[in-house]
Parts: sequence; C-alpha cells; structure tokens
Amino acid sequence: MKFVGKGHSLLKLKGIKGIKIPELVLISYKEYLKNKNKVFSLIKRKLKKRIVIRSSSVSEDNLKKSNAGKFESVINVNANNLELVNQSIKKVFLSYKKIKLSDKIIVQNMVENVVMSGVVLTSDKDNSAPYISINYSESSKTSEVTSGKSGVKTFIYFRNLDVVPKNKKIQKILSLTKTLIKKTKNENIDIEFAIDNKNKIYLLQVRPIFIKKKIIDSNFIKSGLNRLAKKISKLKTNNPGLYGNDTFFGTMPDWNPVEILGSRPNPLAISLYKELITNDIWAKSRTQFGYKELKDTQLMNTFFGIPYIDLRVDFNSWLPKSLNAKDSEKLTNYYLQKFKNFPHLHDKIEFEIIFSSYNFDTQRRLKNLKGIFNKRKIVSFSKKLKAITFKTFEQCDLIEDKIKIFNKKFEDIKNSDLYPIDKVYHLIMLNKDIGTLNFANAARCGFVAVEYLDSFVKINIINENEKSLFFESLKTITKDLNSDISKLNKKRFLEKYGHLRPNTYDITSLNYRENYIHYFNKYIKGKKNKKFNFKKNQIKKIEIELKKNRLNINAKKLINFIKKSIELREYTKYIFTQSLDYIFSQILFIAKRNKISRQDISYLKIDDILNLFNNVDHRHVNSIFNAEIKRNKEIFKFNKLVKLPDNIIRLQDLYYFTLSDAKINFVTKKAFSGLIAKANSKNLLNKIVLIENADPGYDFIFTKKIGGLITKYGGVNSHMSIRCSEMGVPAAIGVGEQNFKRIAESRKVKLDCIFEKIDTL
Repeated sequence: MKFVGKGHSLLKLKGIKGIKIPELVLISYKEYLKNKNKVFSLIKRKLKKRIVIRSSSVSEDNLKKSNAGKFESVINVNANNLELVNQSIKKVFLSYKKIKLSDKIIVQNMVENVVMSGVVLTSDKDNSAPYISINYSESSKTSEVTSGKSGVKTFIYFRNLDVVPKNKKIQKILSLTKTLIKKTKNENIDIEFAIDNKNKIYLLQVRPIFIKKKIIDSNFIKSGLNRLAKKISKLKTNNPGLYGNDTFFGTMPDWNPVEILGSRPNPLAISLYKELITNDIWAKSRTQFGYKELKDTQLMNTFFGIPYIDLRVDFNSWLPKSLNAKDSEKLTNYYLQKFKNFPHLHDKIEFEIIFSSYNFDTQRRLKNLKGIFNKRKIVSFSKKLKAITFKTFEQCDLIEDKIKIFNKKFEDIKNSDLYPIDKVYHLIMLNKDIGTLNFANAARCGFVAVEYLDSFVKINIINENEKSLFFESLKTITKDLNSDISKLNKKRFLEKYGHLRPNTYDITSLNYRENYIHYFNKYIKGKKNKKFNFKKNQIKKIEIELKKNRLNINAKKLINFIKKSIELREYTKYIFTQSLDYIFSQILFIAKRNKISRQDISYLKIDDILNLFNNVDHRHVNSIFNAEIKRNKEIFKFNKLVKLPDNIIRLQDLYYFTLSDAKINFVTKKAFSGLIAKANSKNLLNKIVLIENADPGYDFIFTKKIGGLITKYGGVNSHMSIRCSEMGVPAAIGVGEQNFKRIAESRKVKLDCIFEKIDTL
C-alpha cells in the first residue's frame, strides 16, 4: 500500500475485517481557506461532539524520510464550539511550517471510555530488528504515550512467533498489528491505537517507519533465540553441585554487571570482568567469610553479549558453610521463589531477599522464614549469620596489609624488563591472587557496614539526615580528588588520579591522563569534610542493641568498622583500577606494534591476548588478532539485534516481555530542580547529570558542583549510591530503561529525594 498521508491511509483501510477506525473526514488547507463554514458544517454533520484534529501531511508519511511527531495534534475538542474548532485546525496547519494548499488534516471522532492506548512500532527503528514494540498507557488519556508521561509501559514481542501472550488486550494489539503489516505490505510501520472499556480496539493512525538499514532475516534471529532457550532449559535443570530446583537470570544482582559494564559491553571488557571476578574470584572471597565453597561454578553467563547473573549460583554462594543440605535446599528455593515473585528487586537482593550477614534489623527480617524453618532452626540460622559477620570484622583488619603487598608486587612487575604480554599475564595473575580478591573482600565488608548503618536508621538510633552526614564525614578517594583538583598542579594530580576512566573495563574509554582537558575543563573547589560523631545517647543505644542481639563487640569498635570498611572499599577499588589501567597500556602497546586500532583491540577477548604468553605457532600476531577481531565483530553486530529483558524467569521471556518497572534508589533527603545534561557535556554546574551506568571513573563529575545525578542502572549499595551519599548530592540510582528514556527526552526535571519522585518539567 502506498502511503500518501495518514488520512488517506486510514480511508483505504476502512471497512477491512479486523480494522476498526473511528469516523473521520479529511480537510485540505485549500478547502479550509476557501470556505471555513462549509468545513465546520461537514464536521458537525459527520462527527460526534468530541473530536480530535491530527496532521496528515504528505511529508510525514513516506519511506525516504520520517517527520513523525513533528506536527501538532489537538485532542478532545468540542465540535459545537466553532471558535475552538477553528483555533485547533489552524494550530495543526501552522505546525507544517512550509504548508501547501494540498496538505490535509484529519478530523476524527474521539474514542470514548478508553482504558488503554498507545503506539506500536513493528520493527526497531535503529537497526530494523524484527521486534514489535508496544508502548502503552492504561489511562483514559490517549496522548500519554506520545507526550512522554510517566506510567507508560513497553511490551517487546519478537515478530516471527506463532505463540501469543495471555493478556487479552495485548493479543488484540498484536492481531491488529499483523493485519496491518499484511494489508499495507510493509513490515516497518508505526501504529497508534486505543482500546475502550468494551475491549474494542481502534486504529487511530498508521504510517511507515523510515528505515535506513537493510531488513534483517528474522529466521536467523529466531534460530539464535531457540538455541538460547535450549541452553537456559539445561541450566534450569537440577544441578547435583547446587541447591535449588530452578534458576533465573538477572543483569543487576550481586556484582551488578550491567552497572559496571553496560548492557552491551565489548568482548575485552566482559572477558576481563569474567577473568578477574566472576569466574572464580567471587567464590574464593565468599569462602573466606564462612559461606559454602563453590568450585567450578561461574556466577555470570553472557547471552548474546549481555551479562547475566545465575541466581541459583548466587543464592548458593550466600549459604553459611555449616548449614546442612536439607535446610540449604529449603532456603535456596525460598530465595528463588521470592525473586520470581518480586523480580523488580533484582538490584536489592541482599537487602530484600537473602540473609548474608547479621545486623540490628535481622531478627525482624528472620520472621519471614517461619514458613520454612521452625523457631529453633531460625535461632540456629541467626547464629550462623553472626559467625559470618564476625568473620567480616576480622577480614576488614587484613585488607590494608594485603594492599601493601599488592602495591609492592605491582610496582615490581611494572618496573621490570618483562615484555608487555608477560606483564599483562603476570598482572592478571596478581590481581586474581591478591588484587580483585582483596577488592571483593573489601566490598563485602563495606556492604555489611552499610547494612549496619541502615539498621541504625530502622530502629531509630540515628535518622536519615544523620546517616547522610555520617557519609559526608568519611575520608574517601572521591573527596581527595575533589580537593586535590584545585590544590595540586596538573602533573601531580595526574600522577595520583590519571589512571581513572569512565567505564573502568572499557579500553576505548580515555582515562583522566589522556583526556584531562575534557574531564576537568571546569571545576569547583572542593568543600571540607563535614564532621559527624555519634552522640552519647546513640552510642548507649548501640550498646543496648549489641547486648540484646548477643553480639560480642562494643559500640566503638562497631562504629570504627563501619567507617573503616566504607573508606577501604573505595580505596581498594582505586588501587585495583591502577593495575587495570596499566594492563590496558600494555595491551595498547601490543596493538600499536601490530597496527591495530584502539577500537579494534576492544573486540579481542583477554584469553586471545593471554594465549600469546605460552603459545607460539607459525602465524604472526597481527594475523591471529585480526582473525579474532573480525569474527568477534560479526558476533557483536548480530548480538545487537537481539532484545532480552533484565530478568529471565521463564523461557518465554526470551521472545516477549514487558520492560520491568524499576524500584528507584533515592539517595539523600534533598530535592533539586534543574536542566539535565550528559556526563560528557562541557558545563555540568548545577545540572542534573544522566549516566546509563556509572562506575568510579565518573567521579570527575563531583568536581563540577552538579545539582543531582540520575542513572539507568545501579543498586542501593552501588558505587554511585555511596558516592552521592558521601558528597551530599541528591540522586536517583537505577531508574530503569523506561524512566531513563522519559527523563532523557526532557529538558528539565525536579529530582525530589524527600518524597521519592522525579517530575519532568
């Protein structure tokens, strides 16, 4: 079907079975200018009292260029109010800018008693991947989706499917969509619809989507999804080495891979993360704290290049070592069921689902286990958690000595005459032996520390403002950086902080040394640390709680542990990133010597590089690397076409899913209204900064006196949550894809952490 304006398209489709279109009339600009009264008479005669006036410009609807959304629409107009009708028609015509006499508008009956409305895109507008995207609002207002209001949901459906979801309204939308694809003979269309309270669906608009790239073979993607379904089905079966009768997968639990790596990391970044942390180091760290030993079990899988945490593996790793098999099975299944029921808690698992340590709020939470454990077993389990917590106190005292050992060995390797590939190999091994293992231990201590602080708030020992003040009193690397930027000269500053980079594991991201002018073109002199000391009555309350919970530690030592753990967690992260930056420098040296670009080297996996350490064959390094780069680029290109949800619970989630609503983590009890800006913007002063996934390398933003921070990914205990607490910056961490997109399309927002909401202005 040839598209020559939305109005003509709707008229051509009227009367076709399965397509219900509200009554409409088309009015040209020439007709409007010639005889307005005739136009008004036509509207009153053919249409009902409530009408909508929409654009129908030829320039809007063609296959070469898209002007969708550029022109005005006016809804809910009273057809009897001729002055209002005239103003509305004029408003729509004037929005055409270069208006022609032949240009038209649609005047159409409003659909009454709307219960759902939205927009359907039948393919991905960026890469033409065969996914139907339904953006909808369960509201009576048909403009909520197109106006970018909150509360809009998105349903993603792989187009080449015979199965349909159980939701009756979604079924109707998909049926209409498939009918329109067939009748228009176009797989790339944009549809606007409304469903009334009698479950009737109405077509409001249809136009072509402007696609720059060639059409993708949907069968090729379907075969890939089917292979993934088989893989996940195998992973879900009972595993003799693990407790739990099922498993699920999430992008945010535990080591929060998408927060650190992003949702589509390059092969080098994701392989480094696996090698240094999620293959085995994470499990070794847990064992040192008294959790069950897990061998030959990987925490993270990658599905089409997206990193996912295996929840059964994760939940097994938090079981106390001394917990018997029967109780371990019960507890793991309890965790799995809770995650299945509340998948939106995927970034709050340790706070809301599992029990990994003991604090002043643990006894209250343990009551949730009454369905699986009796009173005696709950008491026994709480003792095991206490033992793990005391192990945590002990581990904290070892971290500083391990940092000294790591620094000495790092400097020895760095200053040696070893070849670059040898340095890379030995630094990887050093990190696994001490570096990331020590960092993992420090992260665990820091988590327990924050849990204790939160429990102080929950039982009213301190309030939220005092908790924020405590964080602002800490001495951390970010505070030092904020202060040193104005105190140290450039050379000394970069000697100390030059290794940091946004997206720590991404070799293509320039570090502070390489891009100093961009990161620090403008900065604000850092503020002095605020002071916070626990009051005598607060210390007394802590002592009472310690005795009540039979914890053999005094209040002063507990407070010192909390302070020291949080500061050490950030410091070990800083130390570890020094070695990672040096690994990158050696890889870049190897790349340059072999005439391979920085961008291309990111498509290698770390194993491809490490294999050079102890393997030699007839091939030149350049040919080995280029062959792998070419292969990995093709895989990466295909992977980008596949859409997957944040959480995979059932196999059907691979083929269709609703983008999950995030439970936003609000930081501080402050509010700020301001313009939004991306982190790479030149001026961030008093701006609310938007970052998809923010790791330590983004700490430069705190030298700019930002007004607030909003991230797509991140948990309540993530790096930026802690940073914003320390710096007293209001933040919304982990707002999710839907909210992030809505905010990014706005110019100004009000970030209200007091009442926990974000309003676009």
